[in-house]
Amino acid sequence: MEVKLMYVFAELLSEKNSLDCDGPESGSEAAAAQRLAIESVLAGCSEVSASQEEDPLGWLVGLAEQGRISQEEALLAADSELIGETLLNKGNDNREAMSTLLEWSDEYRRTFIRIYADDPVQVNYTSKESAVGLSMGSLDGYSLLHGPFSQSSSRVAELCRAYLDAAESGHTIHGPDGESAPLLIPGSRASDTYKAFNQASGLPGLCEHLSRRIIGLLETEYEGLFESLNGSPLTIALIEQHNAVGIGSLQDMQLEALLRAALRNVEQGGEPQLEIVVRNPADVNQFRAARDWIDGVAEQTLCGRLRCIPYRVGVLLTVDASSKLNVSQTWNGQVKQSYESARANLLREVKAQQIKQAAQAADMARFADAVILEATRFPSYDVDADLSDLSVGGHEGTSDTIKRMTQAIRGVKPKLPVWAAFDEVHTLLDGAGIWASRLTGIICPETGAIAARLAAARYALLQDLEGEYGSNTSHNQAQHFPL
Repeated sequence: MEVKLMYVFAELLSEKNSLDCDGPESGSEAAAAQRLAIESVLAGCSEVSASQEEDPLGWLVGLAEQGRISQEEALLAADSELIGETLLNKGNDNREAMSTLLEWSDEYRRTFIRIYADDPVQVNYTSKESAVGLSMGSLDGYSLLHGPFSQSSSRVAELCRAYLDAAESGHTIHGPDGESAPLLIPGSRASDTYKAFNQASGLPGLCEHLSRRIIGLLETEYEGLFESLNGSPLTIALIEQHNAVGIGSLQDMQLEALLRAALRNVEQGGEPQLEIVVRNPADVNQFRAARDWIDGVAEQTLCGRLRCIPYRVGVLLTVDASSKLNVSQTWNGQVKQSYESARANLLREVKAQQIKQAAQAADMARFADAVILEATRFPSYDVDADLSDLSVGGHEGTSDTIKRMTQAIRGVKPKLPVWAAFDEVHTLLDGAGIWASRLTGIICPETGAIAARLAAARYALLQDLEGEYGSNTSHNQAQHFPL
């Protein structure tokens, strides 16, 4: 433990020395004072008490509270190893130190952090108190981006699948003239899509029964969610549109349940902040049609109380920044040369795809109240891997694609909220690229929110150092700050 703590401060001291040697004011009194503070801590590390070994993060916070180091230095020194040990050791002292450190990080970070949750049941559980005892007010909102199908074992998901099966079984729908009637999709009617579908289906009784059950369960879950969030922003993505029979009806049920739950929350004195998101529309026209349909459902569901529920309509776009090589030959010099040529071509394809996605995002932004860029994980390039299983792009490509899309959106609507969503915290958050993309915020799982909050604060601190010592001095530190 002694070695670990000395290493933490030695790394911090090394960064300070690097800044001072390269900066225009290498002899500044502030920098000298910071060096002396860290050196004094290093000098006193020869005697580490048992309590310090058990709670190194608490000791670090204590040093800052005693004035031996600053809060900024404590945040920069709290690396992932110390954070990981604290999460494993869930004692009261550890929780208190972590809470203090996160409070400090919230003062410095400029990027909002929201929870990425699978479904309302999980959020109702985790939003009350996180694993380290932090209140839900510490974060900036919650997002449910995959709808009722996100948990295969949930009752709502089972009923939704049963509804689709019933709809598929009775999908031969005939019009008055005996010809097949078109399937109903969002945009085809203002509301009651599912009712019209049920009546026209081959199994009207079963579909109607399942519809009532689905709406009832979703409304109950959403109502509990609004109550738990207590006014914190909530983002709900509608079930993604595809060609399965009955999907449009499920979307209608989901939206009606959501709006009724929001209205009930208002009647109970709540002030819900609601953002409804359309997942991966095929084009701008489909998004505009979906937005008109959402407004129509809201008007018919809420009637004269429409103004009681202020909601925004956003769009979610999945970021695809990877292309895969299909090479089945063995690794040798000739194949390597061929591979390098193929990889160069693929990199050009990736760049072209990035430009295409950026243009699409800009088009959607013209009609959206918010944009969410959902990042997916891709394997990184490895020269020792099998050639048939190599890809280009990786995390760096994802970060670059998000940056390009954000820039395109900012060119159309400079102040439009733009979020990046990650289903897990990975190495993409290690570098400064994602934080420098001019994003409004990050959406990540609760298990990664601590690391994300600290990383955002460290990036902000390093940006301040860059402004103090010159743009060229802290560039390397900002690119590889610890997570």
